[in-house]
Parts: sequence; C-alpha cells; structure tokens
Amino acid sequence: MWEKTNGECGAAMRILLVEDDEYFSEMLRAALMEQRHIIDTAKDGLSGWELAISVSYDLVLLDVMLPKLDGIQFCHQLRDRGSHVPIMLLTNRDTSQDKTKGLNAGADDYVLKTVEWQELDARIRALLRRQAATVSTILEWGKLRLEPGSCNVSYGGQALNLTAKEFTLLELFLRNRERVYTNSAIVNQLWSLDDEPPSEDTIRSHIRRLRQKLKTVGAADLIETVYGLGYRLNQAFGEDPIVTSSSGIASNHKTPKRLSLQPKGDCRSLEMAKTVEAKIIVLDDDPFTLRLLKGVLEPWGLRVVTLRDPLELWNQLDTVAPDLLVLDIEMPNVDGIEICQTLRNDSRWSWLPVLFLTGHRDAHTIQQVFTAGADDYINKPVLAPELVTRIFNRLERTRLLRNQTENDALTNLPNRYRASQDLDNLLQRAARSQESLCLAVLILDNLKQINRQYGHRLGDAVLRHTANLLRQNLGDDDILSRWDGAEFLIGMYGLTRQDGIERLDKILTSLQLSDFSTPDGSKIRISISAGLSQYAIDGEGLQVLYQTAADVAAAIDRAGDRIGDRVLSA
Repeated sequence: MWEKTNGECGAAMRILLVEDDEYFSEMLRAALMEQRHIIDTAKDGLSGWELAISVSYDLVLLDVMLPKLDGIQFCHQLRDRGSHVPIMLLTNRDTSQDKTKGLNAGADDYVLKTVEWQELDARIRALLRRQAATVSTILEWGKLRLEPGSCNVSYGGQALNLTAKEFTLLELFLRNRERVYTNSAIVNQLWSLDDEPPSEDTIRSHIRRLRQKLKTVGAADLIETVYGLGYRLNQAFGEDPIVTSSSGIASNHKTPKRLSLQPKGDCRSLEMAKTVEAKIIVLDDDPFTLRLLKGVLEPWGLRVVTLRDPLELWNQLDTVAPDLLVLDIEMPNVDGIEICQTLRNDSRWSWLPVLFLTGHRDAHTIQQVFTAGADDYINKPVLAPELVTRIFNRLERTRLLRNQTENDALTNLPNRYRASQDLDNLLQRAARSQESLCLAVLILDNLKQINRQYGHRLGDAVLRHTANLLRQNLGDDDILSRWDGAEFLIGMYGLTRQDGIERLDKILTSLQLSDFSTPDGSKIRISISAGLSQYAIDGEGLQVLYQTAADVAAAIDRAGDRIGDRVLSA
C-alpha cells in the first residue's frame, strides 16, 4: 500500500489508533512502530473512548466511520472534557461538508486514507511536533549525551550501540531524572497495550544490558535500583542535565523551554527574538496550517493574525499594519501570487515582506512566486526551526533596510519620506474623528554659522542634542522628524495651536539654554525659530499646513525674535 520511508528518529510518542479496517490499521501501526512510537489500537469508537480517557496520549488517529461511537462524536466528547490532545481524522469521504464537520468537532487535521505515506507521515510528525516541545532536544547527564533526533548516544565522546528498547528506556530516565519508575510504570510507558506485557525478568534484563553497555565505555552505575520501588538515574553521580537545542543553546532542564522551535544557525536571530515586537498576518485556507503556525510563532513573542478568506486581507492590512505576510498559493477565488502582485503595485504596502508557504515544488511555480515579488519561499510540511529562523532573518533585514531608507542617519529620526507617510495617516485619522492636529516647524537659526565657524562636528552634535531632547519630551503618539537640514517637524494629534505652544515653550527654552563647547574652549548657544499651524483651520493637506508653519518660523527669524519674546503662531 505504502512505500517505506526513513522517518525522523525523534522521541517515542504514545499514539491511539481507532480504526475498524484491520488491514489499514495494521499497515499504519507497523509504519509508526518502525519510528519507535508506541501504538495502542481499538476497533470501535467505544473501546477507543475508554482508552482515550484512561491513558495519556500524544496523538489520536481516528477513523470517522466507526461502530458504536463515530469519529465526529468521539472528537466532540474528547474536546468537551477539556482534552487538547491532537486529533487526526482518517476517512474515505472527501467532501467539503465532511471536512467542515470534522474540523468543527475539534479535529486538528482531516486526511484521506488514500493519501501517500510521505504526506500522511509528514502530517503526523507535524502534529507530534506541536504536542512535544522537547522532541528535538539533546539530553545530557554528565558525560552522557542522548540525541533523540538522530538516535545517537555517547558517553565521553564514545558511541553506544543500543537497541531500540534500550534507547527509549534511557531516554525515559533522562527526561524524568528524579522520578522512580516501577516495573509497571516502565511497561505502561514503553509497551503498547496491544502487545503482551513483558515480565519483570524481561524489564530487569533490559536494565542489566543497558548498565553493562554504559560500563563498557567507562560510565559509572548511572541507573540506580531503588529497592522495593523501581529504577531511576543515580542521583549520586547526577548533575542537572543540560537540555541543548539543535542550535547548541543550553539551558537547565528545570526551566521549561520551547526548544523544538529553536532556530538553527547562529544566535543573531535568537537575540532578535528576545526583543522583536512584530506583527504577522498568515493567509491560508487550511485551518490546520493556521493553527500550526500560530502555535509555532506566538511563543516567540510575535503577534499572529490568521485569515482563511483572502477578501479579508485588505481590511486587516490597515487594521493590523503587519511587519510580514505569510501566503499560501492556492486559495478560493484568488491565488496568493495575484495577491502578492497587487501588494507590490500598492505604494502603501509595496515594502511589506511576503513569504510563501506551499506544497508546490516545481520550478515554474517557484519562478512565478519570485517574479510576483515574493521575498521567501518555504515548502510544506513546515519545519518549525526553519520557519522561525527565516521569519526572524527577514524581519531583521527589513528593519535594517527601512531604518536606512526611512531614518535620518545623524539623528535616527524619521526622515521626510517616512514622516510624510505618517503625517498623512495622522491627518486622515483627524478627518475621520473630527479631531484637531497641530503641526510645528522648528528651525536652528544659527546652524549654518556654527558649521562654517566651528566645523560640522560641532554642528552635528547640536543636531543630535536637539533630536534627543525633543524625543525625550514629546509623547509616544507625537510624530517627530528631521525634515530638512536645520529643520525639524512635529505632528501632535488632538492638540490645538495654543496647546502646541504650551507644550513646546518649555522644551524650546531648555534647548536655547543648552551650552556647547567650541574647539577653542568658548561656549555657544543655539538660536531657534518656530511656527505652528492647526488642522483644519489653516488647511487640510500636509503641504499647506507645513508651509503655513514654516512661513511663521521664517518671519520670526527675520524679525530677530527669540523663544522668550514672541508667540509661536500666525
């Protein structure tokens, strides 16, 4: 039925398979057991239900058409109990209505039984990755090192050749280093309910062989027998085991980490992840993909807005103001390539990074994607570390590019290009809400003289000092920009002209009283002229309001007035 493939060698998971088709059930059970998973099976919904409420599972694989209790009702009941275990529905029915019923019942995925094994395997692994945050971790106890992802075990650099059961037994102890496991607890963890339970002698034999293999590479007796109870890691030789992600970042095992989401590569993306405050819109008609991406990305501090309907995107762009867009290619009514092309032709969103997430792998589609203006392309099924790394790298590059093109290099304030867009948006907001807005133009009158007489180094210091003082004393909602040369522009939402005069008077007085040392040791002070205008009394467009305020500032400068001597308005 299926071609055998080499699956991932991750941590063993306990899976419940409820399926009345014995042939299909046995095929799927055998394939999953090859990947070291522990599989319990049930032939009807009622038997499966009894197992589901009495055993803790990492995943439930559930046929829709089951005797005694069908899969949809099974799913409803499990969710009503508050269970969050991932559920995959398996069926031969491929109608939109059937899928909707299954997903509304609380299933995480809906898969046809005719699907190729590679896809089914990938979907199962994706659900298991969500459920187990430590699947891709590396476990260490002193010199002992176990890598679930590659099934490698070593002690002091020397490899150990363990059987599958010995590996899972050692992994069980390393993940729960202080717990004492009785024989029955070990059986419940590592043997399927479908299998004949091993005897206590069999458990002791596994423990004995594992100890012998550890001793052959110089390890102390790392597995301790707690008489009358069971087995655990020997605390006399123990250290806090280090859990290391695939990126090599280590942490104490007592502190839970979402290590399965840790990006590979250097630490720059990880450092950014600690401070980034980014918003992402994900547009995909597959609810499973949306839930998966939300679960993967939100633990990193990203705000994720998910959409299934492409027609909702345009409203959400204005509402969310995202820093990145994740698109699928094939969606109802319109495809992702067309959306990307439209964005690239829209001046408001032409800069927005677009990352495509799709199952298409052919060269023609990839070429279409990048021709449409995409920034990146990731194949499904999604590997969480790759996705997180690419998103943070893209966000970081976009931040740097926007900083270079939209910020003044000297003062790090928004330049005229960026401030014009922000002020236009603020004016639109004022028009919608019928609020006032005050625009102020500040001119450093003697900057040219300072540059000519004392050099540009001192002039640059004056500009930086002015920018910093304004930034510190203005509100977060105010827009502050180095508009041109010696000129600063400030937009203050909700303020009248008189409100603006009162807010700026103390700030500008402090600026004029600032002393600057010249190269010859003397002290100089800066001279400032300022003018204000008010929306919509002095005009409604940015250019008109700016010109009005700039004319006032120029008139004050020509008259020789200074901050303490005049009113800053027309």
